[in-house]
This record gives sequence, structure tokens and C-alpha cells, in this order.
Amino acid sequence: YVKISKVRVTMLIATLSVLLLLFSEVQFYVGLNGTSIVTGMQKTILFAGILLCAAFMLTQKHPRIEKVILVFVAFTVATIISTTIGITPDIAVWRQNIHLTYFCSILIIFYIGTEKLGINEVSKYVKILFVVLLGVYLYALVKSGIRAQNSIYYVIIFLPMLVFLKRPTIKKSLAVVLVILALLSNKRTVFLSVLAYFLTYEFMSRKDISKNKKIIKAIGYSALIIFIYFIWPIITQDLN
Repeated sequence: YVKISKVRVTMLIATLSVLLLLFSEVQFYVGLNGTSIVTGMQKTILFAGILLCAAFMLTQKHPRIEKVILVFVAFTVATIISTTIGITPDIAVWRQNIHLTYFCSILIIFYIGTEKLGINEVSKYVKILFVVLLGVYLYALVKSGIRAQNSIYYVIIFLPMLVFLKRPTIKKSLAVVLVILALLSNKRTVFLSVLAYFLTYEFMSRKDISKNKKIIKAIGYSALIIFIYFIWPIITQDLN
């Protein structure tokens, strides 16, 4: 007799749903396919499935939810109300409202899932998403180049996952790959976010420096990012 964890099954269903949604969008925007493989009502069904996963997670015994998540829930509810009474979406309102619950649902699922299963196990689900989407992106880059530069965001949002990788070689290799992709995308926001991530990681990792040096480093790093923000467009324009 093998006991199946309902939380693990819920996490797996949510992860596979997110994977289908992201894979569909990525393969379209990088130019591998003329249309998304998940469209219309199929997309709404996946969003609804993720919402049900979040609702199930809330029924499980868990510690009091952080206020920041409750604020996000309140913001989502306000957005749904605003959409219902004040906006004419391009799809049925009820479908649009289900779509709007996506980010809140994912936050709840992974928050409670982490409390139940631990960060190491939950990070595995996110690693699956990261590896698959990065593979699709690199395949498209090698095969025909990237059609839409904004598609880099689908991959770069997984940058914080690097801290959960155990092997230094893999971690450093993926870091280099993401930096190169950020440069190739020619998107200033992406490049700055990658830079800010590594500077913040280095800043938080150094425990052996004095408070005054930390303040100086924080000011210096901030100044560097601000400088690049204004100088980057000039560099890219001069290099065409």
C-alpha cells in the first residue's frame, strides 16, 4: 500500500498546467510555431484547474498566511471587480476573471506547498519548468533565431532558481547562459534585472564586511545600475 500525498499531486497538476501554458506561449513567441498549442477555452480550463488547486491547498491545515499574500489576494479581487463592472474584455467576462486569478493561485499553491513539503522538494517543480523552457528557447535560438525579443522574459524570470542548484559547475554554466541571452535580447530591463540579481546576491552573501562598507557597496551598486540604465541605449545605438 503506497500512500499518495494529496499536496504532491496538487503541486504536480499545477506545475504541469503552468508548463502547458508557458510552453504554448514560448514556442509561439520564439517562432517555432505559427499558433499557440493551447488557445481559447483550453487555456481557460487550465487556469480554472490551477484555481481549483489553490482552493484545495487552502483547505489543508497550514499556518496563518503572511499578510503580503492576503494583500495580493485583495488586489486580485479588486481587479476582478474592476474588470466585471468597468471593462469590456475580448473574451467572456467570466473567463477573463478566471484568468485573472492565475498569479494569486500560483502564489498560494507554492506558498502552502513549500510549508508542507519543504523548499528543496518544491524547488524541483520550478526546476522542471525552467529546464523545459530554457531548452525550447535555446533550440529556437539555434534553429532560426528569436522572433520576438520580449520572449526572453519567459526564461529570465527563473534566474532566482540558480540558488537552488547544488552543483557549482551547472549553476555557473546556467548563469553564463542567462547573461548571454540577456545581452542577445537587447532588452535594457532584462540586462539590468540580471545585473541587479547578481549584485544583490553578492551583497547578501558577504557577511564578513562592516556596516559602513555595506552602505558604500549598496550606494555604489545602485549608482552602477542607474548609470547603465541611461548609458545602455547609447551603447546599443552606436553598435547598431
